[in-house]
Amino acid sequence: MATVTREQAVDLLTKQVEEHFGADELFEVHNELFPDEPFTEEEAHEDCFPLVERIVDHLNGGLEPEEIVEVWSLIFPRHHNVWYDEEEERFHYNESKPTPAE
Repeated sequence: MATVTREQAVDLLTKQVEEHFGADELFEVHNELFPDEPFTEEEAHEDCFPLVERIVDHLNGGLEPEEIVEVWSLIFPRHHNVWYDEEEERFHYNESKPTPAE
């Protein structure tokens, strides 16, 4: 289980996009976030910088916690059970599902 603050969550998302995403991932995430202004696959492979810049600006633009949870699943598709705890003001991810009481 991992928990992070809002600032840490945005930092993790930003670093993933800036440091680990190739043209294909950038293309997919960008077009999911901005369906009305899509890039073509060829454009993404020719110059990734506009996609990185736009995604990072979006991440740092003051997203609400529920928006961060939605974006999280795009950027970290292997993370499970991502949710925001309003009382703790923390994002939780990769937690086991609670087992029902018997």
